[in-house]
Amino acid sequence: MLGLIYDWIEEAEEFLSSGDDDDDVIVVHDSRGRLIDLDVREGLQRELTVDELNDQINAALGDNAERARRGIDAISERLFQRCAELIPEELRKHPVADQLSAAMHGQRG
Repeated sequence: MLGLIYDWIEEAEEFLSSGDDDDDVIVVHDSRGRLIDLDVREGLQRELTVDELNDQINAALGDNAERARRGIDAISERLFQRCAELIPEELRKHPVADQLSAAMHGQRG
């Protein structure tokens, strides 16, 4: 199981989230939520007012933060599934296993 956790750590640390290359504002975050890059399409700042540009940048930041959350959640869910596969069937049927599972899902939710 420890190997699975190390794999999860490595995958999570390498994770980057970004918008589409065709977006007017492209944002890149790493797995810790740090802003790595923010690109504004050339000329966009001349097409929009300062407030409109600010709104587009904020929307791109928010959208990418949500994309990053979903990506990290997917990586974590794969870890939980892989760990669950390691637990023998007789332990999964034990009443305490249900309580442990409920507690773990409550903490994640």
